[in-house]
Amino acid sequence: MLSELTRQIKGVQRLDQRLNNLLAIVTGASQGNGRAIASALEKNGSIVVGVDIAECERNSQNFCGDVCDLQFIKTVFDYCEKQKFQSIALINNAGILCLESL
Repeated sequence: MLSELTRQIKGVQRLDQRLNNLLAIVTGASQGNGRAIASALEKNGSIVVGVDIAECERNSQNFCGDVCDLQFIKTVFDYCEKQKFQSIALINNAGILCLESL
C-alpha cells in the first residue's frame, strides 16, 4: 500500500514538472472552471493564454473573442506559434448556457 502511494506521489511530481514552461491555451478562461484551470496552470509554472468572449482579468496574455470565429482562433494560434514553446496544450472549456429550448 505504501509503495502504491509513493508511486502516485512521484506521478504528481512528474506532472508538475511537465506543466512548468508549458504554453496552455484555455478557452472560457474569464470565469468558473476556466478561470480555476488557468490559475492552477499558472501556479505550476505554465504560461496561460486565456481565450474568452468576456474580458479576462489575469496577468497572462489574453484574447477576447468568440471561439466559433475561425479568424479569431487563427489569430490566437498564430500568436502561440510565435512564442516558440516546445509544448502547447489546448484546454477547451468554453461553453454556452441555453436557458430555453432549441
